[in-house]
Amino acid sequence: MTQEKIVWWRVALVVGIVAAIVIGGVWWWQSRGGPSGTAGENVAFEYRASFSYFGSADNRPLENLYLWFPLPQVENQLAGNLICNWALYYIENDNTFTLQATPYKVENLRGARTSTLGILYYGVGMGKGGPTASWILNRLYPHELFIEIDVLSVDNKKASSTTARLYGEPDPNASWLVSENRVIDLSFTASLFRENVQIEAWQWHQENGPPGAYWLWPVT
Repeated sequence: MTQEKIVWWRVALVVGIVAAIVIGGVWWWQSRGGPSGTAGENVAFEYRASFSYFGSADNRPLENLYLWFPLPQVENQLAGNLICNWALYYIENDNTFTLQATPYKVENLRGARTSTLGILYYGVGMGKGGPTASWILNRLYPHELFIEIDVLSVDNKKASSTTARLYGEPDPNASWLVSENRVIDLSFTASLFRENVQIEAWQWHQENGPPGAYWLWPVT
């Protein structure tokens, strides 16, 4: 099997694990007073956006990594009230995933990582194409997968129009940036769920990709 096929196989697995993490999420929110999505004025949505750093020629970590993910929007506005979380995974050589850390606990550090992930900045802003989540991570190592995990309360009248696409565009995009000129093997994914049912899924994989913005393609 060529390295290219191995990488693409891992990208497919990334899409799968992002979808799997949704299980139980809506129940968790409902148990804390969140909307059930079956009655009343709000509908519960879940959203996952991920960035994977598979490696580079020198396999150095990405220092002070900036990430921008699209967020669910309706008419160029954030779709609803948002609760954000994150998780850090390690992609093993056998194409399995090991949870390394969440904001609440260090689980099992793998590879070159000796300490938990540092979140230097997180914020939600408005861009030309709609709402965007911005992150600065202190360091990401090869074989690591960072996932943003969001739960949203969306007005029932807006639920059918909620999408991760950029406003006025058929697809979403996502970006990464570091202070030096690097090319890496990477992937972005984005998935939107309504009441535990996936309604949108997007991905992009790039070998030797430079910093910048990448359009995500629908997962078919």
